[in-house]
Amino acid sequence: PVAGIAGVAPGATAAARYGYLQVKGYAAVFAAAGWLIGDPLVASTGTAGTLMPSVAGETDGPIYAQCVSVPATGEYGIANLTMD
Repeated sequence: PVAGIAGVAPGATAAARYGYLQVKGYAAVFAAAGWLIGDPLVASTGTAGTLMPSVAGETDGPIYAQCVSVPATGEYGIANLTMD
C-alpha cells in the first residue's frame, strides 16, 4: 500500500484543528479500482487515500472494509468499515 489508513474523515479538517475519523460502519470511500459487492477492501497500492479490492487475500495488506455499493473507479462508493 501507499500508506496505512487511520480512518475515514466525514468532511474536511483544517490544519492544526481536531477532527473525527470513522473506523466502523458505512462510509463514503474513494475507489481506486473497480469494486464488486462483498469485496474485501485494502489500501490502494497506487493512489494514496483510496481503497481497492484485495487481490491476494491477507498478503496485500490489512482489510479495512467490505464493499456495499459498486462505484466507478475514481468515484465514491459505500463501504462497511471494519478497522480496529
